[in-house]
Amino acid sequence: MDNFHEQAMSSVYQQVLHRLLGFFSRSERIALQLLIQRLLVAAGGVERIGRYRVMVVHEGGKECAYTLAFLRAAQLSIAGRSPDTFMLRIAVLRQPRMTVNVMARIQAQCSELFMYDDSRVELLLVDEQGATRLHKQAAFESQPSDMNRTQVLMSGHLTQGDTRATFFYADLLGRARLYRRACDWGAGWMR
Repeated sequence: MDNFHEQAMSSVYQQVLHRLLGFFSRSERIALQLLIQRLLVAAGGVERIGRYRVMVVHEGGKECAYTLAFLRAAQLSIAGRSPDTFMLRIAVLRQPRMTVNVMARIQAQCSELFMYDDSRVELLLVDEQGATRLHKQAAFESQPSDMNRTQVLMSGHLTQGDTRATFFYADLLGRARLYRRACDWGAGWMR
């Protein structure tokens, strides 16, 4: 039964890859092959690609969705040619501007790319409290504005009240903390 399930999922992943390649232009497919080559070199060869990790931060925009699709295509392409492929960690940053609709769009994208049931993919929701696994049916609520006010207040002190710098640095400092949490999640994944 387990072997049958693996074969069925392998077929599903190949269909996802075929669908993704159909969306890419010729130049994008060439860029995908170059990305695959660079990933294999960075990992130390095809025999070590199974121990290689790639993290992408998804904030809900088109660029993030495109990057995610591109990396998923690379992951599935490598898996179709060798016994192993790299681990893909997707960190969704829960910031004050993250709305319920944006989160629903991210969850739909992950569903369409069959990421929830793939053991080679780690989907994380990262906020001020830490990182947790993102599940298909996870309920999501927008962050309270208190968190946003605190970030702006702290940044205002750092920038001595410069309005433009206050909002810019509040966002950057918030992201930096969330990136660190996403990298630290799980034991020793960055080996």
